[in-house]
Amino acid sequence: MTILGSLVIHSTSPVPKLPLTELQSLMMREGRHVSGKYNGTYREYFDMSPIEVMLPHRYKRLSILATPGYGHDLSGILSSLDSQKEDAPQRDKLALLMEQMTGEFSASVNVMNTGADGLASSGAFYVLNSGLPMYTALVFDSNGGSVQLVWATFDFKASLRRAGALNYSFYPMPDRGFLFVPSHSICSKWWRNSRAFDGQAHNQVKAANAIEMLLFKPLTNHGLR
Repeated sequence: MTILGSLVIHSTSPVPKLPLTELQSLMMREGRHVSGKYNGTYREYFDMSPIEVMLPHRYKRLSILATPGYGHDLSGILSSLDSQKEDAPQRDKLALLMEQMTGEFSASVNVMNTGADGLASSGAFYVLNSGLPMYTALVFDSNGGSVQLVWATFDFKASLRRAGALNYSFYPMPDRGFLFVPSHSICSKWWRNSRAFDGQAHNQVKAANAIEMLLFKPLTNHGLR
């Protein structure tokens, strides 16, 4: 099973597809979670059929990509996840989800929030893995000046280096087993911090560190156990 997801968090021009041979035979879909021209756009590559889950009472649509045999288990847990520990942060809820799952699997869940009119208003990703690696990094393209958050079931950084794509550099993220990626918050934080650090040495590294701190906030253990 192969999954790769990418979320554009900064760009002033169209962002080209990553030149990875692993993606050539995969299905691809793209869209946006954030209103704007380029920031908040995403691409997903996969070789399995997504499982679609509607949560009309929460104004959400979930599209689940998962290791075969795990998608339906995830859909069942995700359908009631928001109602469990309603006052807990989403990252705590994902930790609770992972406690309910067994075996080795990887998954990427595209969460599309909709308004009462049914139109998309915002969104997020849940990136999940247990017993299998999930590679995550910020990817900088020196040609177009874009920054993407990328996650994949294979080492895309090594693949890009082997391909001689020297315009890409990386800020790798740790593998915690679950990741809550709120698209609007990440794009906003990058914009604020890259402006705040403007003119300072290594300003992009500082902004990247701020994104990592957002993604890997400690759990509150808000009554999860």
